[in-house]
Amino acid sequence: MKIKFDITKSLVFESVKTETYLKGSIDEAANQGAVKLRYNETAGDIEAHERKLEKDFTHGVERLKSIFVDFFIPDHSSIGDTSISTTTSGDKVSFVMELPRRFNGALTDALANYASQYVEEFMLYQWWVSTTNVKQAEPYVSSMQDLENRIKKCLVISTPKVSSSSYEEVRGGVYLDDGKTEFNGTNA
Repeated sequence: MKIKFDITKSLVFESVKTETYLKGSIDEAANQGAVKLRYNETAGDIEAHERKLEKDFTHGVERLKSIFVDFFIPDHSSIGDTSISTTTSGDKVSFVMELPRRFNGALTDALANYASQYVEEFMLYQWWVSTTNVKQAEPYVSSMQDLENRIKKCLVISTPKVSSSSYEEVRGGVYLDDGKTEFNGTNA
């Protein structure tokens, strides 16, 4: 099964800018002398802010990939045929995941939304840490943990397919210490 989805960088940037603008506006309204605080808290369009957002976006995407990699490490019950790759083209980062057939592809939309939101929350967390507002950053840590759990739930194993092999009757026997016991089964 192949799962593909995109994260649009401009939408994530806009969301981060909007959230920091709202927080800066609240701080300015609460303290009329906080115009400078608002300016420093708000992720605007100045070059330094854009560079910071670009760096945090890249780190957020890389961190998201590591969540997927952690989840798909081959074990005794898998055959290790998974792959995860990203490509960047303009404003989009495309994820392509090759997964075993039994993974539930019906949750791809939710997976894409949670993945984008995870990158957004990571960027907001990094923004507030860099502005030395650690208290403001704290809620994003629990939000990222919740999103990581939701992402993993999107990748649950679906139920096995019904066997395509038909049979009418099964005969067999079990040898016990006191002799052979026969059993029969039919596909009724």
